[in-house]
Amino acid sequence: MKANPDLSASSRPTVSGAFIAALTTPGKLSVIVTAAVAAGLCLAFAVFVQWAETSGHADLFANDPIDHNAFASADVAALSDRPDDPPLLAIIGASVTRSSFGTTAEIADALAARTGQRAEVVNLCTGRQPILSHIALIENLPRQRPVTIVLGIGPSRFSIDRANLQELYDGDYLAVSGPVEQALARQIGLDPGLNTGISLVDHGIFYAGRTTALVKNLGRLLLHRPPVRHNEEQYVGRRLPPDQFRDHAAIVAARFENADATIA
Repeated sequence: MKANPDLSASSRPTVSGAFIAALTTPGKLSVIVTAAVAAGLCLAFAVFVQWAETSGHADLFANDPIDHNAFASADVAALSDRPDDPPLLAIIGASVTRSSFGTTAEIADALAARTGQRAEVVNLCTGRQPILSHIALIENLPRQRPVTIVLGIGPSRFSIDRANLQELYDGDYLAVSGPVEQALARQIGLDPGLNTGISLVDHGIFYAGRTTALVKNLGRLLLHRPPVRHNEEQYVGRRLPPDQFRDHAAIVAARFENADATIA
């Protein structure tokens, strides 16, 4: 039998070529395998997010030391809730409240010196935090241990209209939610999203937007570099030039006007 003259050595199929063709040519098996791999990765990521939250490592998703939203979400998820836990002081509010105190360690030391009792202090303040987020955070505080809440309320809290609030929900402002907060949001015509108890389902946008930060922070751990630390005193001791003070004054004035309009 004569060899086929049209089938040269260079045109004969190889094992590697057949493998690549199988990967790149759509087929039932390749579609099933691809879907299974994607589902497995999503499941693994969901399990990791749940583990990170419950084990106190959700700060791995922090973009930088002033990503207060990530740190607040991580800190409230990591709070222990046993009757024999020490008393808890939770500070909830916006940036002004956060910057009105020292660090959580300094506050705990001052309380211990004054009362003779050691308390855990957690600062859950985030920039321009709305009242609905106050409620969500309070709903997620421990129930079995003594809890004292310092709640900061300023004019900015009343300057956020429904459109602003919906933008916060759409962007997953915090990876924290609660049934009361969500019910109140729906009462005023907002869509607060899901509240299944599965973090990746309820706050997928929050975590998806921080995957780059997660990769960087995991890399820091693998390289034995210190993790990102929360800068609790972002504005304390800062000396801003006059033009920035004027800009801040204009922002505050606009918020007062929005507050008047919202209340009216």
